Amino acid sequence: MLDLRERYNVKPVVLMYDKNDGPLAEELEKHNIPYIISPMKFWVISKSKKLKYLRGLKGYIENKKNIQNILEKVQNYDINLVYTNNSTVQIGAMLADKLNVPHVWHVREFGAEYGDYDFVFSYPRKVVQKWFKKASSVITISDVMHNYVKNGIGKYANVVRIYNGVANNKPIRESFNENAKLQFCIVGALNEGKNQLELLKAANILSKQSKDFHINIIGSGDEYEKILKEYAKNNKIDEFVTFCGYRSDVSEILDKMDVGVICSKAEAFGRVTVEYMYSSMPVIGANCGGTSEIIDDNQTGFLYKLGNAQELANKMSNFIDERNSLREMGTNAFEKANTAYSLKNNTDSIYKLIDNSQNKEKDK
Repeated sequence: MLDLRERYNVKPVVLMYDKNDGPLAEELEKHNIPYIISPMKFWVISKSKKLKYLRGLKGYIENKKNIQNILEKVQNYDINLVYTNNSTVQIGAMLADKLNVPHVWHVREFGAEYGDYDFVFSYPRKVVQKWFKKASSVITISDVMHNYVKNGIGKYANVVRIYNGVANNKPIRESFNENAKLQFCIVGALNEGKNQLELLKAANILSKQSKDFHINIIGSGDEYEKILKEYAKNNKIDEFVTFCGYRSDVSEILDKMDVGVICSKAEAFGRVTVEYMYSSMPVIGANCGGTSEIIDDNQTGFLYKLGNAQELANKMSNFIDERNSLREMGTNAFEKANTAYSLKNNTDSIYKLIDNSQNKEKDK
């Protein structure tokens, strides 16, 4: 958003449903970006909920009322495009419809059917597809997500893939770990989807081989965290593992790590993977989701088959035993991240799409 404003003179106005929901409002005020507060109903629900279509109808009726409130507030601004930043809310599409302006839908998450977030749409699929078809463009953040959307909610929509942009201010690393205990790290909320248990299983295998390594688990997660700690204790690998908890200084921590690991079952893209790469680390990742698009096997790291802890352990062992590969693959990883996933490239691609959407609307 800031890059679009600075380089392309885009003047954003943010629509949000709760000023107290996280630090967004504070950041917007810090950067002098106006925002509108309005209630809005999600058009997705947990897959375990019953009467989903009835819930969807109720939410739609409430959003029709919410739209009237929003329309009154946006009169103070010259709105010529609506940009929805995820797939879980419909209000942006409804607003664009009322204002008769282009709508860009940026889809960043898989639903429950792909094993990612625990949600399903509370509307019949044909209705969801109809709303996505109305959008001037639907952006997806990886090729695997492009296929997921194009074969589902965006079957009749104009779907394009634009990789996420990740900001970086780090230079390439000059020194790599040649002799000390090798430091592996995994970053993210501790939950079944992120699959940190698979890394502990690999650590258990390596611990029996007298390998010189350490696992750093960065993140928190209540019940799943208990499962991980119990596994480490029961298998007597506590000395090989540090549970770091939630940390706000992840970027600085990564500079002290040697290899990043991603065991997620369904990453839509993999921002953490790119952050590893910006820290000049090779990455070992599960060969699924967006992870398999970011990691070039044997070039910027290694891919392993999801669910195969032995193969993961073998890939980790390669770095423990062959330290020269840290420098080669870490350098490759940094260079790929800087080329393929830069914030500038992302902003340029999104602005081009926005500009095309507005020009098409003028030509109608």
